[in-house]
Amino acid sequence: MDIAPSNTPPEPEPPEVVDRDQLQRIEATHRGFLYQHLYGARYLLLSGGQGVTAIVVEGDEDLEIVRPDVRTYLQVKMRREILGWSDIEDAVERFSAYRALHATGQRAGRAEFVVASVARPGPAPLERVGIR
Repeated sequence: MDIAPSNTPPEPEPPEVVDRDQLQRIEATHRGFLYQHLYGARYLLLSGGQGVTAIVVEGDEDLEIVRPDVRTYLQVKMRREILGWSDIEDAVERFSAYRALHATGQRAGRAEFVVASVARPGPAPLERVGIR
């Protein structure tokens, strides 16, 4: 029996490194940026007819969707496990500052904050936003 050769290249061997933990941190960072950019591209493709005037990448937050009446600040998280409060705490604190800028008219429109994640939120983030 003849078996046709596969056109699929073999999986590359992981590089030999001194610090395996450092390699895992680097790989996780790249996965996070890839997810963030894919999320932004998806939003861009689906935003037609929604009045979006700009999509800002890596401005104040990971992504910002700008419309004449609202600016949505998005924190995009790629996690394997549940999303903990420590994963978003700094972003939530920054959002308070953005909301104040909108309230005083230094930034146009209303401010919205969204956490986009593939991981489900843990109990602490849910309790903080009043979901039990």
